[in-house]
Formats: sequence, structure tokens, C-alpha cells
Amino acid sequence: MAAKKKKQDVSVIIITVVAAVLAIAAVIFLIWTFSGANSGGEGDVTTTEEKFAPTQELIDETEKEAYRLVQDNYKIYCLLTMGMNVEEEPYGNKPEDGFYTCISDEFKTFADWSELVRNTYTEAAAVKVLSDPFGKGVVYGDDNGVLGLSEDFVPSDPDPLWEGQLQYVCTPLSESECKLELTLTDKTTNEKVNKEMTMERENGVWKLTELVY
Repeated sequence: MAAKKKKQDVSVIIITVVAAVLAIAAVIFLIWTFSGANSGGEGDVTTTEEKFAPTQELIDETEKEAYRLVQDNYKIYCLLTMGMNVEEEPYGNKPEDGFYTCISDEFKTFADWSELVRNTYTEAAAVKVLSDPFGKGVVYGDDNGVLGLSEDFVPSDPDPLWEGQLQYVCTPLSESECKLELTLTDKTTNEKVNKEMTMERENGVWKLTELVY
């Protein structure tokens, strides 16, 4: 009778061990499956992204275009903050169409102003500059065929940092995108401030993705 009971005890132990092994195996399988799902199912395979290596021709091109774009960005920024000379309305009245006629040899029409903006910024950025550059409404508009300045415009001085020494470094990220790092130096305090711009090639022309100030 004792031998039979001992045999039964051994059987129970074997069944218990087998069940425990199966449970552990199931947990390991679940962990492995979950880990594989989170890694995109690629297991331990890793890939190294190749760094873009620009040609000397691309480097020269972006540096040349960067100089133009930085200068035009500053010019546009000044015109948007300081405004232009305008023709006063008779008796000091406000213009009926909401725009004072600008006095400018360079920008005789709104199309002239728009051309500079669209040659400097991508289409999306140009639309913002032309319609609402600082979140306070339009600055310039079409005044019966000529360039007009909004009657609500309040002039201000541009940031004096832009009047000091300016340096920049171009880093092409691809054939159509370039990072532009600016270092502005205050001419009175010698304080240095860093700003970043992004250039993109749009329809074959390098342009800035936003007004930087």
C-alpha cells in the first residue's frame, strides 16, 4: 500500500514540474512576441542611416543663395516694421479703401512687393508674410493698382541685433533642404545671439520657410 502511494506521489511531482515548465515557456514566448511587435518585427536587426554627403557644387550654391536670402529677409523685415513713406489723405482723413498710397521707386505696385516676398519665401510662408506677418493683420495691400500701406499700421524699429555683425553657416541636409545657422552680434554690447533658418528648394529656387526676425 505504501509503495502504491509513493508511486502516486512521484506522478504528482512529475505532473507539477511539467506544468511549471510549460508555464515558464509560455511566459517567455509572450515576452518574445511582445518585444518583437514593439520593434516592428525585425528582432535584433538594426540599420544605420547614412549621413547626407553634399557635393561641392551644392555647398557653393547654398552658400550663395543663403547670402541673398538673409539680405532679402532683413530687407523685408525692415519694411514690415518701419513701413514706407506714404501720400497723406486730404485734410488728414483716413483712406476710404483702408490703404495709404506708398511712395517708392522700387515698389510701385503690390505685384512688385509680392514678387520680392515670393522670391524669398516658400509659397506657404509668402502667403503669411503678405497677409498677416506678425499676427496683427495685413501690412501692405493693393491700393487701386499701386502699393498701399494699411491705415492700421503702427511703425516700430527693427531689432538692432540685425544691424551688427552677421555670420552664417550653411549645412545642406539633402538636395532640396538646407539648415542655415545665423550668429548676430550686437554692435554696442557685442552680445551674440544665434538664430536658425531653413532653406528649401521650391520649383528649382532656394527659399526660406519663414520670416526670421
